[in-house]
Amino acid sequence: MQLDNRTLIALALAATLATAGCLGFLSGTTTVASSPAVVDEASASDANYEKADTRSLSVNRTFSAADQERTVEVTNWAVEYQKSVSVGPLADQKAAVFATFTSPEVSAFGQSFNPLSRLSTKDFATRMQGQYQGLSVGDEVDKTTVQIVGETTNVSQFEGTATFQGQELDVYVVVSEPVKHEGDYVVTMAVYPQLMDGEYETVTELMRNVEHPTNETSD
Repeated sequence: MQLDNRTLIALALAATLATAGCLGFLSGTTTVASSPAVVDEASASDANYEKADTRSLSVNRTFSAADQERTVEVTNWAVEYQKSVSVGPLADQKAAVFATFTSPEVSAFGQSFNPLSRLSTKDFATRMQGQYQGLSVGDEVDKTTVQIVGETTNVSQFEGTATFQGQELDVYVVVSEPVKHEGDYVVTMAVYPQLMDGEYETVTELMRNVEHPTNETSD
């Protein structure tokens, strides 16, 4: 699990969206996009997290209905923050990560579609584990509720292990259930070494200070 020059959590969530099921046929629509979600600048600074990456992530799908076929581009947004850590075998390494992911709700035939809305925190953690060599997610060890962009949602903490620069370390993976806001689904996730005292409270506070929608653009 390498933290340099990659959006770890964001790409896992994008893979989740790409494999979680069909959105349905979109009559009259060829593109649909979400708006990024960011952490309030003061809150991120107080927690010593720096914005590391902002990117759009697109999924192309071909849909068919009534002898018609259309390719639709769904654009999602991911914003990742990193924190330098010096614990155990790590010396000033960016081994703590917090990320937001937004995906648009799509309406067709009077129904709304988005596979993220059907996934639990365990589903997200398991899919994330499958995307990164060196990351292993274990049992849920804590669960709470947090208000994210004005909506109360479940947040789970899982124990796990990850490999940082060749060093295996016990970590926690914290995942929120998706919340619907302004036409998008918003998900937050974090990974950090278990040796970091009080970090669970830190990342849940970051979740409380997520802002959406924003005019963020790719770095």
